[in-house]
Amino acid sequence: MHSRGRGFGHRHRQDLGTGDDGLRLVDLPPNQEAEVVGLTGPFHFCRRLAHMGLHVGAKVKVIQQMGWHSIVQVGDCKVGLGMRAASGVLVRIIDGEGK
Repeated sequence: MHSRGRGFGHRHRQDLGTGDDGLRLVDLPPNQEAEVVGLTGPFHFCRRLAHMGLHVGAKVKVIQQMGWHSIVQVGDCKVGLGMRAASGVLVRIIDGEGK
């Protein structure tokens, strides 16, 4: 009998097709602006992140890191994420010119 557990063994991914895996949001330095380039994890997890505004193309900035948790600015909203959630968001740093 096969046990599927909590579903974290099945990985789904959305990306821009850039071929660059990006940096995990959890590794982004505070106050650094970035763009979401992909989401990794089970489908329902990626969908939940997208509903919070963390979708491919979204601009994000880590406001504060507190141990296992981060506060992230997404547009005009602030979202609290645990390390596991922040590790599933892939970003690329936006340089000073917004490229």
